[in-house]
Amino acid sequence: MKRVTILLLVVVMLMSFAACAGSDSESQAPGSSAPPSQGQASSDSGGSNNNSGNSGSDTSADNGGGEEEPTPAQPRDLGGIEILVSDWWTNNLAEKAPPSNLREEQQEDYWNEIFEENSFTWKRRSIAGWGDYVETFTTSVMAGEPAADIFIMGDGWAKQLMAQGLLYPLNTLDSFNENSPKWNPIMKDAMTVNGNTYAVTHEKYVEPKNFLFFNKRLFADAGIDPNEIYALQESGDWTWAKFEEYCEKLTRDTDGDGINDTFGFTGFEVEVCSGFIFSNNAQYIGVNSDGTYYNAMNEPNFIEAIQFARSIWEKGYWTDGPEDSSWDWFVTGFRGAYAAMIIREAYSTGEWNKMDDEWGMVYPPKGPKATDYNTYFGENVYCLPFNISKEKAEDLMYAYNLYTEPLPYDADNPDFWKDGAYGYQRFRDARAVDYTMSMFYNGLASLNNRAYVPGIDWGPTFDWGSIFGAETVIEKIEAAKPVVDAAISEANAAFG
Repeated sequence: MKRVTILLLVVVMLMSFAACAGSDSESQAPGSSAPPSQGQASSDSGGSNNNSGNSGSDTSADNGGGEEEPTPAQPRDLGGIEILVSDWWTNNLAEKAPPSNLREEQQEDYWNEIFEENSFTWKRRSIAGWGDYVETFTTSVMAGEPAADIFIMGDGWAKQLMAQGLLYPLNTLDSFNENSPKWNPIMKDAMTVNGNTYAVTHEKYVEPKNFLFFNKRLFADAGIDPNEIYALQESGDWTWAKFEEYCEKLTRDTDGDGINDTFGFTGFEVEVCSGFIFSNNAQYIGVNSDGTYYNAMNEPNFIEAIQFARSIWEKGYWTDGPEDSSWDWFVTGFRGAYAAMIIREAYSTGEWNKMDDEWGMVYPPKGPKATDYNTYFGENVYCLPFNISKEKAEDLMYAYNLYTEPLPYDADNPDFWKDGAYGYQRFRDARAVDYTMSMFYNGLASLNNRAYVPGIDWGPTFDWGSIFGAETVIEKIEAAKPVVDAAISEANAAFG
C-alpha cells in the first residue's frame, strides 16, 4: 500500500471532538478491541503488490482538489423533524453540558441558528453497545424500521455493510457535494466503490491507534534518562535495536533473589504484532494498483516483524504475568509498574492516568525496513440505510452538511486540537502532545487494510498465539492463509 501523510488542513477544518466508544475501556475479548473514535487526518489506502506497507514517500492529500465551496443554499424548511444520529458510546441519560470555551460557544450559537432557520433538531443517542451495534443496524434496517436516521459506523463495519448492499449511495443525492473539501478525502476514497460513495466523515483528525507508552520512574531506576526516548524519536534513532537495548536494561532483579521483578515490556499480542508490523513497512492485507486486495502476510517485512516480537518474548524481556493471569493482565502489568513499556491503543490512557508513576508516549520503534515512524489509524464514518426514500435521504444529507460546517474559530486557531480529546487533557506529559501527537497529525500513518476485508475472525485465525504459540511464524501464517485468501476473494468480488 502507499504510505499516507496526515496533513493538518487548517482553513477548512471542523473538529467535532465527540465522546468516544467505551472511553478508556478494555477490549471485549482476546483478538478484539472496542476503541473510541475521534479525530481525523489524511492519507491514502492504495498501494501495489509487494509494497503493502510504507513506500517512504510523502504523499499529502489535498482534501478537495482545489475546488471552492459553493455558495450556501437558502434555508430549507425540514418541517420540524428530529434527526436521530446513532452511535454506541453516548450516555443517553447525561444532561447536555453548557459551553465551556469560546469554540464551544461559537459552535452552540451556529447550531441554534441553523435549527431555527431550517426547522429541525439533531439528537445523538446510543442505540446499542459496541458488540451489538452492527446487528442492531442490520435487523432494524431489514425490518424497514431503521433504529436511527443517520448511523455512525466504524470504517470496517461500513465496508462490510457496503458489501451487503445495505448503505445508501450518497453521491446520488443533490444535497451531497462530493467535491467539498469538508469530507475527509482518505475516508471518502475508502468508502467509495465502483464510483459510488456510501459513507463519509467531516472529521479532520483520524483516530490514533497503537503507540508505545513508557514508565518514567522505571526508566530512571534503570539508568535511562526518561527524556532520551523523545530525543531519539525526534532524531529518527528510535529503532528496534534501541528498543531491545532498553528492554534488556529494564528487565531487572531488583532484590537480588535471582528472579526478575520488573520487565522491559508487556502487551496484548494483536496490538504488539500490529505495532511492529506497521513500524516495519508491512500490512496484513495489501492493496494492488487496481484497488484489489491481496494477502501480504507472507511478505518479508511482515514475517520479520512477527519474528522480532517473538524474540522479545523468547529473550525474557516480555512478561505476561503469573500463570493464572487473565488474558488482559498486560494492563495491570504496565499500570502496576511490573513492565516499563507497552504498545497499546491511544484510548488506553485512562488506565495509565490511574498510575502513581509518570508516563510518556512515543511511536512504536522504527523497523529496519521502514524509512520513518508509522502506526495505523481509523475513523468512524456517517452513513444512511439503503431503503429510505430519496426525499428523506436528501433532507438528512442536507442537515448533516449544515450541522458540520467549519467554524471560523478553527481557521484562526490551527492548534485547537491540542485542547481536545487527543490533546493535553488526555496525556500527563505535554511532550506526548507536542512531539508525538503533533508528529501523528502532521506526519505519517497508514490505514489498516485488514479492517476492510469482512469475514475474517482474526483472533483464532492469526492473532492468538502469534507470539506465544508453539507454531513457528511461517506455520502460523500458512495456517491462516486459506481463511484470509477466501475472504479476500469474496471482498474483491463484492467490491470489484
